[in-house]
Amino acid sequence: MCEPISIGLALASAAANFAMASSQAAQQEKVANAQAQEAYKAANDRVLAEYAESNRQIGEAQQQEIENASDLISQARNDLAVLVVADNGALSDNALGTIYGASYYTGSADIQRLDENTDKQIASIESNKGAAQQNYLNSVNAAKNQTQNVLLQTNASRNSAMLQIATSTASAGAGAYRHQQTLKAIKQS
Repeated sequence: MCEPISIGLALASAAANFAMASSQAAQQEKVANAQAQEAYKAANDRVLAEYAESNRQIGEAQQQEIENASDLISQARNDLAVLVVADNGALSDNALGTIYGASYYTGSADIQRLDENTDKQIASIESNKGAAQQNYLNSVNAAKNQTQNVLLQTNASRNSAMLQIATSTASAGAGAYRHQQTLKAIKQS
């Protein structure tokens, strides 16, 4: 039953299976690596866009702060000018000084609140950058893990095909040995 032709065919079949498994594994590895590179690029592009948007929002908040501070200063100047024109000497220097001081304090407090609110807004926008960075890391790690899983699967496929060759070789060798032993026993009888 175990002739040299069937032994040869079993070994050739196992070798063909190994070649096919290796070819498929190489193709799968190539695709997985290309997909990982695409995922890395997409994650990088996304984080750069999110950073750019955050920076734009920060610039906008800072510009708005400057405009609001300028408006507050202009309003304070106008209020003082109206007061000076309307005063016409009716207020004492002491009373006028108190009004100027109160106006200065109110304007300073308004600008301080404006500055604090802008700082809070910028801190909030900066936290978006942290979230973008974490999303980037998560995307890259997911792509890396997926690629590693494909590589492990293809390696297992190659090993399985190699074991099939070893099993076929051992089986063919055992069959050839039995065949030889059977022929030897027949010749001796």
